[in-house]
Amino acid sequence: MRFPNACKGLKKIFFAELISLIALVPYAVSLVLIQFLPEEIDKNNAEMLPAEVVVTILSILSLVMMTVAYVLNVIGYVTASKDNESFKKAMLLTIAGMVLTVVSGIMENANGNPILTNTFDSMENILDLLITLMTISGIVTLSVTYGDLRMVESGKALFKFLFAIYLPTLIAYVFVYLLRNTRSAAILAVTVTFISFALNTVYSLLYLRYLYRAVNMLEE
Repeated sequence: MRFPNACKGLKKIFFAELISLIALVPYAVSLVLIQFLPEEIDKNNAEMLPAEVVVTILSILSLVMMTVAYVLNVIGYVTASKDNESFKKAMLLTIAGMVLTVVSGIMENANGNPILTNTFDSMENILDLLITLMTISGIVTLSVTYGDLRMVESGKALFKFLFAIYLPTLIAYVFVYLLRNTRSAAILAVTVTFISFALNTVYSLLYLRYLYRAVNMLEE
């Protein structure tokens, strides 16, 4: 094993991505169940509705899984960074993302400004994009060292797919902002969100497979 730290780190990152993907299931189910809750809940009634109980349990489960995934991610990048500079950059971006999440949470609770919320969300999305790009870049570099051309080509294909998803989505959301408070904006926002979620799910599965192949390559 020529890059033991990268191998151990990518294993943790792989499991972090897998857990994050699985965590979407209880989160999505809870969002669906919320639609069945009454708009006004009697606060004087101490008993929770069955749907409320399930939503609460699913939300907590999703939160715990995402927290575990995040910790694994950080540990993975810290470990992998010892063998490759790109993983070190991804590690620093991950830490920056953690700080940004804390700051945005504090600011949103104190201010509640939707523009501020959208700005922080956009910044977090950009950081996630850069982290993914740095991870793929690190794997591609190691693949060149191993002479694994299939992994190199797969990494380049993932780069293209990621930009093919991200750039049109970004442009669409700009139009949503420009057309805000109109019926067209609402329809466009729902459409873009649905398509983006579907494409991101496909990409996450491909990225997960790529991480798995990278670990197998590094174990040789």
